[in-house]
Amino acid sequence: MNEKLKEIEETLKKTHSQLARILKLIKECSRLYENPIDNAYKIDSLTKKLKEIVEKIDFDKTSLIESISPLKDTVEKLKEDFKFEFGRKLEKELKLKGFGLRGQFPTLYTKFYTIKIDFQTGKGTISFGPETLKTGIKLKPEELALSIEQIDNELKQDVLEQEELLKKIYEAWERTNCRDRPSGLSLPIIEVLGQLVFLIQPKKFFIDPIKRHFIEYSRAKFGYDLYRLKETNTTKINGKELSLITATFDATSKKEGYIWVPINEKGDGTTYSYLSFR
Repeated sequence: MNEKLKEIEETLKKTHSQLARILKLIKECSRLYENPIDNAYKIDSLTKKLKEIVEKIDFDKTSLIESISPLKDTVEKLKEDFKFEFGRKLEKELKLKGFGLRGQFPTLYTKFYTIKIDFQTGKGTISFGPETLKTGIKLKPEELALSIEQIDNELKQDVLEQEELLKKIYEAWERTNCRDRPSGLSLPIIEVLGQLVFLIQPKKFFIDPIKRHFIEYSRAKFGYDLYRLKETNTTKINGKELSLITATFDATSKKEGYIWVPINEKGDGTTYSYLSFR
């Protein structure tokens, strides 16, 4: 196939050279036509040269198309080979970091995470359930695997010990509950998250509230922590138990309506709209 491409390249180079000469002559004729009477004989001479060159052009469009057509089949096979190699290398890189890989292109899964592959743009996206965590990742297996590892480490990093975290969630729920609402209500989970972010900040943040003193706490992190509390059975406090209420279909249409919480490490999970202690 490479030899065929070289033949096409040589043909096009020759044609390109001829077309360049034609363009040059046409530009010269156009200039002479600004004063056509005085330049009549020059125009005649250029016209003859132009005719000679045009007649020498041997460009068979049909033949060129026929020559290029097999490239399409070759490219399709190369694309499939690339996908196979990419998948094999990604699986290997993830395995080295303790992750498995499942699914089919363009959607792959590893633990809690979904990997969307766009071969056309050469970029990948990592999500935690419906939460997009990172976009525009180059389709290099080692980069994708490293991104997964970094995200996983960040989600698993304890902001607080389990018992202390549950205590803060309970306090956040009570603060939300104080907004002229009867005690014991199921409250919007996003409002509870807003209070929780405030409660987990260190003392130095309130003394000097600058960026480096602020502890980030994302929707995904909250979802993961709720999953861990259930997994470790750390759900009871002050005689009450943490309870999550599944989101309706309408509630999942906007981010302010839900939090996604995994139920296992296979990527399954549930969206919740409300939180309470009963």
